Parts: sequence; structure tokens; C-alpha cells
Amino acid sequence: MKRILYLLVAVLFFSPIAKASFAPPLKDTAARTGYYNGYFYIPPVKTIENYLGRRLTLREKITLYLYERKLKRHDAEQDKQTRHANSDALLGLIFSIAGILFAYFLIPGFILSKRALTLEKRRPGILTKRSLSEAKTGRTVSMVMTILYVVGIIALFIIISSIKIRCN
Repeated sequence: MKRILYLLVAVLFFSPIAKASFAPPLKDTAARTGYYNGYFYIPPVKTIENYLGRRLTLREKITLYLYERKLKRHDAEQDKQTRHANSDALLGLIFSIAGILFAYFLIPGFILSKRALTLEKRRPGILTKRSLSEAKTGRTVSMVMTILYVVGIIALFIIISSIKIRCN
């Protein structure tokens, strides 16, 4: 049913008899750009009607409603990804610091930090400034401590193999 409704709205809205635009840009900066405080913004129907000086048609109201729903889902998905990326950065740092004492925490710390940095590279601005520095620090600490542990284990094997055991 939803697909049929979406198709009907799309056909009505994008048909050749449809007007080029149902609302000219508003004077308000947030409404004109469609972006406010990190979120897409659509002014209320009454604001659009007051600006146009007429009532919106049913087709325009349905299209506006569907567009608002799509933007809300998009914003909710962005919030979810942002929370996950920031959490990954913090957990990566925590695991890396715990890896100083327990080596088996280094690999999860590196993976979480790397994943947060990959998300930041893919979508710039998803991490806060603090989380970005946490992710970079977690990655660096994990790499340095892993190298130190590997060098320490190799040195331990060399020391143990060079000890001569005397048997009487």
C-alpha cells in the first residue's frame, strides 16, 4: 500500500502538469537553506502558506509530509551513526589504555579506534573534536604498545635462548 501511495504522489508531483516549484525560498535563513543546527529544516505548513499568500494544495501537503518523514528518518540515522562513532572512539581509547597492562586489550582498542577514524574519513564531521582526538590517541597507543610488547617478547626469547644451563 505504501509503495502505491508513494508512486501516486511521485507521479502527481513530478508529472508534466505539475508546477516547477510549489514554494519559493523563504526569507528566513534556516528555512531558505533547509539546514539548521546540523538538521534539515522544513518550516510548518502555516508558515509556507503565509509566505505564499495561499493555501497549499493536497498534493503539496502530501509531498511535504512525505518529505518531512524522510528527513526525520535520515536525521535519526545520522544521530545513530554519530553516537556509534563517538562511542567507538572512546572505547578504543579505553581499551588501548587497558592494553598497557593487559596486552589482549590492544587489538580491540586498535580496531575500535580505526573504525571510528574510518567513519570520520567517510563522512567528515561525524566525530566531535574530542572524539577525533580520542580515536587518534587510541590508535597510536595501541600501535606503540603492540610494537613494544612484540619487541619485549623477542628480547625475552633471545635472553632465554642465550642462557647456558649447567648440569653437574
